[in-house]
Amino acid sequence: MIETLRNGVFGLSGFEVTVIGHVALLLAAVALLRSDLALLVRRPRQSPDARLGADWTVGRSFAALLLGPLVLMIPLVYGAVTGAVTLSALPKTIAAEQIAAALAVSFVLNLFFRETAVKCFGGRGLALFLASGLACFIYALPQGPWTALIVAGSGIYYLALRVSGGNMLAITLAQAATMLIGPQLFGLPGGAEFPRYAIWFTVAAIAMSLTVLSTLAPKQSELRYA
Repeated sequence: MIETLRNGVFGLSGFEVTVIGHVALLLAAVALLRSDLALLVRRPRQSPDARLGADWTVGRSFAALLLGPLVLMIPLVYGAVTGAVTLSALPKTIAAEQIAAALAVSFVLNLFFRETAVKCFGGRGLALFLASGLACFIYALPQGPWTALIVAGSGIYYLALRVSGGNMLAITLAQAATMLIGPQLFGLPGGAEFPRYAIWFTVAAIAMSLTVLSTLAPKQSELRYA
């Protein structure tokens, strides 16, 4: 649909297509979540049939806020090992428009790919991660399959933070910070090296996700999740 809007009879610019696509994701998420939108700021009552990841705590949300940007360690380590990633100095200031755009995009992505997935697949952990990761991959596929693989890997990591009890708004802040800092700090490899980096990134992101889930995720006996 996105490519049809861009190249078809509508002839929209890339920016216009991006805005329309994210508005569509936002509306879809609102339609699916409905009353569950209140859970972004209010903790749900714990119950025997509570969904996996539906609950969140202030402590785990703070942990998610701190752990979210650690995804930037992946290109840092890859660069240290291979020398294929270059480092640049961060700018002293970031334009308010860039910050607003990063927050808006991050909010929409987390609302649709994480919060909606938790509602639709709650209680079925593997299906939840597979569906969310695949949706992230398809979302980013117009940028190329290897970039889409990186987006899917980072999406799985942020979902792990959400399922581990982090509030979606805290994860939104963490992802927005990563989106602002990453492209300005790292020069990623190109050419034949980029597929190897994409695979490295995804494997590392999944490993980090498993670590988060094993250390932070609430136990079934604790919250009585189905």
